[in-house]
Amino acid sequence: MNASPENICPRCHNPLPPPAGGAPPICHVCLLDAALEAIDETEDTSSPFARPATGSQGNFGHFVLEEEIGHGGMSVVYRAREYESHRVVALKMLQLFLLRTPEMLRRFEVEVRAIANLDHPNIMPMYEVGQSEGIPYFSMKLAERGSLAKNMKAYRGSPRDAAMLVLKIARAVFYAHQRGVIHRDLKPGNILLDANGEPYVSDFGIAKFMDADSDAARHTTAIGTPNYLAPELVGGATGGITVAADIYGLGAILYELLTARPPATGKTPIDVIDNLSKGPPPPPRSLNPAVPRDLDTLCMKCLAHNPADRYGSAAELADDLDNFLAGRSVTASPPSLAGQLWRLCRRQPLISSLAAGIIILLAAIAVGGVRSAFSIAAQRDRALRAEGAAQEQLYNSLLMQIRLGRQTGKAGHRFDGLDVLRQAAAIRITDELRNEAAALLALTDIRVERTLNARPSQAYAIAFAPSLEYYAVCTANREVSLRSTADNSEIARFPGTGQSIISLAEFSPDGRHTASRHYSGHIRVWDAHERRLAFELENRTPRNRPYMSSRFWFGCAFSHDGKTAAIELPEGGYTLHDMRDAGRETARLVLPHGPLALAFDPSDKRLAVSNRSTSNAEIRDIATGKILHAFQHPARVISLAWDPDGAHLAVACLDTNIYLWNTATGKCDRVLGGHRDRVHHLAYSPNGRILASTSVDKTVVLWDPERGTRLVTLSGHGDEPVLRFSNDGTRLATGDFSATVSILEIATGDDVCQTLTPPGNTNMSVITAGVDFSPDSRWLVTSTREAIHLWNLQRNRLAAILRPGPETETSALFTPDGRSMLVASRNTGLARYPFDTTAEANPLGEPSMLMTEKGFTLSDFGFSTQHAILTRRSATRRNTYGIALLWPIAPGAGEPRRIQVQTEAWDAAISPDGRTLVTTCAAQGDLPDSKRLQLWNVETGTQIAELEGGQGGLVRFTPDGKRILSSSRGKRGFRIWDFQSLKPVSNAPDIPGLFAYNLSADGRYLCVPVQRDIWLYQGVNYETPVIKLTPSGGPSQIPKMAFNHDGRLLAIHESDGVVHLWNLRNLRASLAKYNLDWSDPAQ
Repeated sequence: MNASPENICPRCHNPLPPPAGGAPPICHVCLLDAALEAIDETEDTSSPFARPATGSQGNFGHFVLEEEIGHGGMSVVYRAREYESHRVVALKMLQLFLLRTPEMLRRFEVEVRAIANLDHPNIMPMYEVGQSEGIPYFSMKLAERGSLAKNMKAYRGSPRDAAMLVLKIARAVFYAHQRGVIHRDLKPGNILLDANGEPYVSDFGIAKFMDADSDAARHTTAIGTPNYLAPELVGGATGGITVAADIYGLGAILYELLTARPPATGKTPIDVIDNLSKGPPPPPRSLNPAVPRDLDTLCMKCLAHNPADRYGSAAELADDLDNFLAGRSVTASPPSLAGQLWRLCRRQPLISSLAAGIIILLAAIAVGGVRSAFSIAAQRDRALRAEGAAQEQLYNSLLMQIRLGRQTGKAGHRFDGLDVLRQAAAIRITDELRNEAAALLALTDIRVERTLNARPSQAYAIAFAPSLEYYAVCTANREVSLRSTADNSEIARFPGTGQSIISLAEFSPDGRHTASRHYSGHIRVWDAHERRLAFELENRTPRNRPYMSSRFWFGCAFSHDGKTAAIELPEGGYTLHDMRDAGRETARLVLPHGPLALAFDPSDKRLAVSNRSTSNAEIRDIATGKILHAFQHPARVISLAWDPDGAHLAVACLDTNIYLWNTATGKCDRVLGGHRDRVHHLAYSPNGRILASTSVDKTVVLWDPERGTRLVTLSGHGDEPVLRFSNDGTRLATGDFSATVSILEIATGDDVCQTLTPPGNTNMSVITAGVDFSPDSRWLVTSTREAIHLWNLQRNRLAAILRPGPETETSALFTPDGRSMLVASRNTGLARYPFDTTAEANPLGEPSMLMTEKGFTLSDFGFSTQHAILTRRSATRRNTYGIALLWPIAPGAGEPRRIQVQTEAWDAAISPDGRTLVTTCAAQGDLPDSKRLQLWNVETGTQIAELEGGQGGLVRFTPDGKRILSSSRGKRGFRIWDFQSLKPVSNAPDIPGLFAYNLSADGRYLCVPVQRDIWLYQGVNYETPVIKLTPSGGPSQIPKMAFNHDGRLLAIHESDGVVHLWNLRNLRASLAKYNLDWSDPAQ
């Protein structure tokens, strides 16, 4: 329809908009021309945001633009802050180059009009509409988590969560339909999520109003994203567009949530549209078998090619989703066969005619019908095989992705790996997938949990409480604000001195106190619990700026008991203050000038002090100020951190390294290297098993401080020295030199596998009796060539180190009653240590020597409760026999029994009935006849039989006494012998060159190293492999192993003395969550 003269702009002759409220219409084109001319007259036309608008305090009207968070073909969206209210919003404005395009202006008006009339909890609310410097804009709620397109992974493993999300979106879309608005561009990118994951429908830029045709809709063809476009929109015809287009969009969102791909795909938009016109996409269950059948049917109803076959309204779709979630039957059902044929005939008349002719022909010619039937069956089989091959290829690809990902050591290797694992498990459950799952579950990982808009800009200091539930931050008006981490609400506000705040101190360990340092020279210590000033110091203005930035203040520390504060002096040194007496100064120590880093040890008896202008770090006695240890470094020291036991002090240096000092010996136990630039902050996890570091290289690294290895690295974070663990060790707060700070999530494999590392580097483990659990499973003893280590498994800490004598082979075992520990050494003999099972620290008493005869080592008790077995080998021609010694375990139970056995006797086991002894040989001498597995009568000491194998290996009886297991260095490294016939069983696992192995106490599991991995076997003859265990540190090195009494724990003792403690019960529970637990015939 042509516009009448009164509806034509007399200046530019473009159509005028209809008048509103009686006011004369204003030509948009002329208005924009005037605005653009005003912009052209400014001094700098490179950006309309280069300077604040007249009369405003922001850089865009009364808004401060912080960062771009999204843009499209029509508009750009900024994260912005209202200058007066400080409210953070999303600000959407038309792109500058489109300001002269009436078509785009009309679209922008369409979006404003659509959102302004919609008030629903799941539709993105609009706050304000306006113009600034001729640029139209509107502000709306900020969605912290961004679009659904960026968060798809969170829903792929849970069809129910996907259904719940689409249900909420469908309710919002139905609300819009009731008010005459059709969205027409529903897709994951237009669904925004807030911090709690609540969805919001947004971007109504191409919406259509049902009550009147929109110019923006009428003059545009194929508007929308092709991958999510309803088939009826492909031609661009708008006259027949109904709510069915949005039903298709909702189905497209659900489809991608379930399958990880949109309904229509292709290399180019033309290919996408071509594929869209061919018919519906493959059902979600064909791509993801984990999708429930009802949800699959429901989704495909939304994506029906004919709009009439879809749901009649978004409300009907929402109700059906509610039926699915409640376990009720859904109303959606696939059309009958007759219906499908009828629709096929309507869509493809030519093909339908040919099909009809074929059917008539087949009816006339029976033989041809039979042949066609066979042909159809063959085609179906080929299709099934092709589908199976595709699934197999996908499975192999996912498996390789898991395997390579967990070896990178980069953040996400566990989190992302488990997500991929779920996809692979939905295709097929396999042993190799179970093995990868066990390896993933043993890893430590880190990822960003959320970001917090904590401060106006990076220039404001911040400090987190240990709980991470609240934090202190400096404000623009030079005060300190105490805020909640959960919702950023202010808890309390502490006044300033009128001058700027230089820095904040870290919170005290109990989260009660922090301190602010002011340019006025004041230091104010705040009580966050009582929300008041605890005490104030004056004339403490720093003489110079500390290294890096004055905002990061390590020169104030609080004791763990909350009684004392240590605060640096401007002229050098520090003072101690009584927190219970209004900060009364109790001590003053003057040191050379320079900014300090201070840290109390966990006992509050020692203070670590470093001058950051030097390379020194010291440990001083709190009471006397005396230097206990002094540590020299090759570069300046930045920060300090004590481990929770006070056994080590971690020191961060400018040379990019971290030095771990033993506070008992004063020696450096470890140097952690891996950062590419200077390290500026350190923090131990509450249990001390993780040391976190940040660096100028913008990485957060988690270390195993005991082993000195890097666990995982998160890139792109942590270049600001803000670092704090939560009290439970599952989260870590860090800064990134921006207005936001990050809360990082940490997952460890400690519930599945923990690593225990002995001190030093000379911990060569032994083969026989190398590792043993106490009967109550609270303690673990491991043996090396020079020392015996006792581990407290309740605290996962080393409790004691025994050194029986000069470096030689040692061995140690708990007695079956748990009241003693037997220790044997080839140089000193056999000793009994009383063992206090109720002790919390070191349970060992003073030893008593049972035997001083040299040359003996212990063998594992196996299933003997009466005797400890010791063996002595002689590898010379003069001594042609070895000795097996059966030592009564109970005091006063008789004399030990000596049995003369083969030369080079190495390991021994006694049958459960106590009648038969079996021995192996060391196979190190020059007597080939001794290299056999030999059986002896315990009563008479005579030899019963001799079997092949046993060279340098171990021997065990099964609990029922029916079989003998032996290992050897030969080609047949592992054998199982039937005790009655003394013949090898036929189906035992074939493991060449096996040294060590062990059985669980009930005989259910056999644990063996196979090609440097640890395998569990089960079955009558342990013929069935169950799982491969790969610890986070990589493959095992000649390990020894032992189960605890109930088979719940498995200790793997590496050749370097490191212990990997697997909790098989927790491992199986974790595997069961992925349907990857193994079947156990014994259960």
